[in-house]
Amino acid sequence: MKPINIIENNQDAIEKALAEANGRASRHAFTTYDEIKALATAAERRLDAMGIPACRHAGARYVETSGDAVPKSYARKGYSRAATMVCIVRRPSGWFMEWADKTTVWQEGGGPASLVLTSEQSDEAVCNLKSTYCIAS
Repeated sequence: MKPINIIENNQDAIEKALAEANGRASRHAFTTYDEIKALATAAERRLDAMGIPACRHAGARYVETSGDAVPKSYARKGYSRAATMVCIVRRPSGWFMEWADKTTVWQEGGGPASLVLTSEQSDEAVCNLKSTYCIAS
């Protein structure tokens, strides 16, 4: 799939790409532009919280799988659910949905999102963290 800029003008294209990835699945899957926009907002906030300036956000990736955890009785029956795994990437002009794929989740659901930094972003985040504490000797 060609990356799609996560802007309101591309709502139809994003929802079409999600529908193609999901097939018939819709209940525990990402299906709307608003869900993908929320991922971009969450990713941007995490980068900001690490002290990485917005001008250096390009290159970061954010991967999340849809679906919340369900009761343990669900797992005892061996049920799985179709879900959507989405990867968004930050470019200088904003966030883009890079790919979306159908996946399977179990009782625990999609789990936490993964933020993937460039090595420069990682170095800056570590430096920012280290500036907030001292080491006792």
